[in-house]
Amino acid sequence: MTFVIPNNNYSAGTGTNSTSPFVEVFFPRDPTAYDIYGPTGQYQIQQKWWNTVSNVEWILIGYSSFNNQVSAVWHLVSAAGVPESFVVQSGTSPVTPNNSHQIIFNGSYTAAMGVPVQTVGSLNTMDLAVQLASAQASSNPINAGLCSFNSNNFSVDSNGYVQLVGGSNFSINFIPIYSNQTYTPSAGMVYVMVQVLGGGGGGGGAVTGAESFAVGSGGGAGGYGYGVFSASTIGSSQAVTVGAGASSGLTGGTSTFGSLIVCAGGVGGAASASVNSITCVAGGAGGSGSTTQGTPGGAGFTGQFSGDGIVVSGQGGSSFFGGGGASVCLTEFGQSDGNNAESLGGGGSGAAVFNPLQTQSGGAGAGGVVFITEYILV
Repeated sequence: MTFVIPNNNYSAGTGTNSTSPFVEVFFPRDPTAYDIYGPTGQYQIQQKWWNTVSNVEWILIGYSSFNNQVSAVWHLVSAAGVPESFVVQSGTSPVTPNNSHQIIFNGSYTAAMGVPVQTVGSLNTMDLAVQLASAQASSNPINAGLCSFNSNNFSVDSNGYVQLVGGSNFSINFIPIYSNQTYTPSAGMVYVMVQVLGGGGGGGGAVTGAESFAVGSGGGAGGYGYGVFSASTIGSSQAVTVGAGASSGLTGGTSTFGSLIVCAGGVGGAASASVNSITCVAGGAGGSGSTTQGTPGGAGFTGQFSGDGIVVSGQGGSSFFGGGGASVCLTEFGQSDGNNAESLGGGGSGAAVFNPLQTQSGGAGAGGVVFITEYILV
């Protein structure tokens, strides 16, 4: 429990500057406005107070009075962890921190206000432990507190600035490939991102006999794959194969980037025989994507005859880059080929017939593609 001692017996005018040697008082706390007296009476101005817990020092700088109540005015002199200020005389040579987080001040030091400068080591030197304000770049990974780069692609100059070896920027070169050829890297290529798409499968056809109805399903889309490769992995060149889009009912071609990425084409859609009853024809499967990074193509949609005079062919499967051919719907006598795929690698849609003795073809799948994005150091 803390007791507040009435202090109206003391005067704000008490305590001129002390003429006696200062005697530090030690307490496990900071002083308050109520700390105006000690064992021998009222504290005199310039009384020192040391907090033994937080290791900070206070000094009494005066008194104030309000409603006949006197309060002590204590001032914090030093706080734990607060850095000191140093004035380096002209003629000294400032240096950067060494591996032990020290700065060595060299040169002559003159005592200020009669207080000598404490030195460590040889005369006129002082070791000062410091914390770096910000990280500095270094090519030497053992430098404590500094940034190091474990790569031959970077260099660090004498001022600590980091730059790319051989240049400071990348240029980007985009290469779309739609037919079989050999890829040769551009000069300065550091790495490439490669995207590969297989060809789309053709939609299923439709053929009627004496019965009036037939329908084809959609062809599957080509598979997709991608990868990022360094110049050393690419080597001097890579063979590129681009899978073709398939015609009615056939499977699309496989696309490859060397042996690094292989993506299969979509499977062709199926055709139904001439029917007069409810019929569903499953769509072709999408082509498999790359085994490293990628995704299969979308499967073709089912072709259907509802049995009540409505024929709807299967829509082509969608590829990574867009949709397949749109489906065909017949509600009265007529016939139609399937629609070709709308996007790279998409599957063609199936054909539809609402008439006896007719033959219609499924829509064509779209060809695949290989996209190469080069990152070139300039």
